[in-house]
Amino acid sequence: MVLAPYPKGASYGAVEVDAAFNVRRIAGRGAPVEPGLTKMHFTGVHVLEPELLARLPPEGESDINRTAYVRLIHDGAKVHGWVQKGYWGDLGAPRSLLRANLDMLEGRVPLERFRPGADPFAGTVEQSPRVWIHPTARVDAPVAAPALIHAGVQVAAGARIGPGVVLGAGVRVDAGAQVERAAVWDSTHIAAGERVADQIAAPGVRLDC
Repeated sequence: MVLAPYPKGASYGAVEVDAAFNVRRIAGRGAPVEPGLTKMHFTGVHVLEPELLARLPPEGESDINRTAYVRLIHDGAKVHGWVQKGYWGDLGAPRSLLRANLDMLEGRVPLERFRPGADPFAGTVEQSPRVWIHPTARVDAPVAAPALIHAGVQVAAGARIGPGVVLGAGVRVDAGAQVERAAVWDSTHIAAGERVADQIAAPGVRLDC
């Protein structure tokens, strides 16, 4: 199981490992309570043997952590943890998805591994420090860094963009609209007078973060 340090103040079920990083308990289940266990966070990445999948029920819902792994621990099998030390983020909630976008803009995400096939800055030009704009975008308003503006975006004069903004392809921002600390998905329309801040925005949807 690929693990990360357990976040400070978190209250969800942890993966508990011993000094050799053998996984002993998952969300309070598995081996009996032992001294010296360390709480870790499961990243959702694991390397599996086929035998593990055989421990899942053939039908219905199941949880590989609480079902297969816990059964292995009960049976005395070895489940090993490995701590990754690179960038990792949970994208399962709007707040964490926005955080990942902002981290990318701030240079905290090692993008080299994604280039050239999945580079979020591909095709854009850094028109001013930390402001990347695609040549096909029409931006008639000032943009505060950091910001990433993709192909076909239209930003009207009188709008306010940034800091901390990603505008997906085909986004339209009308005059008088304000966008800051936001990730705006492709083809979203931000109307005149609308303020999108600390949000994920999609067509017809605004999610507070």
